[in-house]
Amino acid sequence: MKKYKNITKQKTSQTDMPFIKPKGKVFSYEDNLESGLEAVKNFYSLYDKFPKKVKQLAKEIAFISNKDKQNRIDLTDKLIFTIDGDDSKDFDDAVDIEKTGSGYKLGVHIADVAHYIKQGSVLDKEAIKRGTSVYFPNAVYHMLPHELSSGMCSLKEDEERLCLSLNMDIDSAGHVKSYKIFESVIRSNARLTYKNTSKIIDGDKVLSKMYLPFIESLVQMNELALILKEKRKKRGAIDFVTYESEFEIDGGNVVGLKRADRLNSHYIIEEFMILANETIAEHFNKIKAPFVYRNHNKSSFEKFEKLEMFLHSLGLSHNLDFNNLTSKDIQNFLKNVPEHLLGVVNKVTLRAMSKAIYENKNKGHFGLASEFYCHFTSPIRRYADLMIHRVIKEYLKNNQLANFKPIVIHAAKEATNREILAEAAERKYNDFLKAKYMQDKIGQRFKGIISSIANFGFFVELDNTAEGLVRIESLDGHYEYIEEANILKGKEIFKLGQEVEIEVESAKGDRIDFILVCSL
Repeated sequence: MKKYKNITKQKTSQTDMPFIKPKGKVFSYEDNLESGLEAVKNFYSLYDKFPKKVKQLAKEIAFISNKDKQNRIDLTDKLIFTIDGDDSKDFDDAVDIEKTGSGYKLGVHIADVAHYIKQGSVLDKEAIKRGTSVYFPNAVYHMLPHELSSGMCSLKEDEERLCLSLNMDIDSAGHVKSYKIFESVIRSNARLTYKNTSKIIDGDKVLSKMYLPFIESLVQMNELALILKEKRKKRGAIDFVTYESEFEIDGGNVVGLKRADRLNSHYIIEEFMILANETIAEHFNKIKAPFVYRNHNKSSFEKFEKLEMFLHSLGLSHNLDFNNLTSKDIQNFLKNVPEHLLGVVNKVTLRAMSKAIYENKNKGHFGLASEFYCHFTSPIRRYADLMIHRVIKEYLKNNQLANFKPIVIHAAKEATNREILAEAAERKYNDFLKAKYMQDKIGQRFKGIISSIANFGFFVELDNTAEGLVRIESLDGHYEYIEEANILKGKEIFKLGQEVEIEVESAKGDRIDFILVCSL
């Protein structure tokens, strides 16, 4: 084992701690999908309804007047469009592209939510209280009322919308050579989906004919996205192999569960939004404006020490120097992990890393290997982005920004706390849905991978993303948890990444229990 430098532990004040919900039982045995969602809402202090005065104000301001369009750049004649999921209702961002002699001109257009949500208004107070929209497979708790989130602030097809736009001139190596930030009016020409976009790029003849005016743009976007992805890879950005669960819900029942597909069209929007976020963050850092940054700090030595113990338990050799670790080091290491261990190594490495948070001082983003980073692209659903838009709009008017300093500090703290809460709620309800899906599979056998180990047993993740516990007392014989090696040792040795066959024993609330059949 490598030796680590001494670590001086500093006392953390209560105000610096992220919001942590007290532990306790969430679900009852009788919960259905609706009552389970209600239980999560109550436990995590979420808000599903808006006060009457908030809804009323949203209705009153949900329009665009001729005055609103004055002093904005008119982009309604440009071939601008959105690319989102099949089930998306809120469209924050639209894009356009043009190939130039030296590279590309990329336009990223974000809904001008700050035009409607004024600082200190009842809408603003409601938005910061929520901090973020919370997304469940069968429901959304919006940060903003429907009239704005799915209406006037959503970049709908063939409707005029107010935006904050960022035009970037990008060379053939993916470097931004110049850019312009401005207020605009756009009209999205199409509402494309990730699935259809991916098929068009892959040459689907039927869809290509349907979306003929967009083919050239999509081909160019795919080209640029690949360039940007390669550039990020070279500088050390970590591309974790992660996936989401995809649920099929019908009539109050969970009838399908699988790993969501990761399409090439996802990377297009992802790369463009990352580039926009970096460009905006760098600009406002250089002018020393009060701002909300999305920081991701390098993890503590204690976390990396646990990671090394885990790698040692798998017999994985490495040249990682945990005292002076870079994102490039992690990227290079993950490239050499055997395929059958890659999923669990990705998961444990991700757990060992710090959580990205919002702060008013730029510290960079370790995982993305970005010197400057922020969240600018989703003001409909994230308060941090809305706060950034306010700063941008005041900057464009040449107004003084000093008064924003205490406001952005408060916004960053609240946005972080509410994000932590929302993510916990989403995970809890997804676990509940997975248990619901597995309830009619009691006694059935599945193959899976040991995904985590504790002194009370080990968890097994199935191909469909459901995860269940094999309790230590259900194993044959005496077993001991060896913490430094992260294994259970008895008649057999159970370790992370090991393939096993299990039988579903029970599924209640958000918990699934398995019985071990055999090791594979």
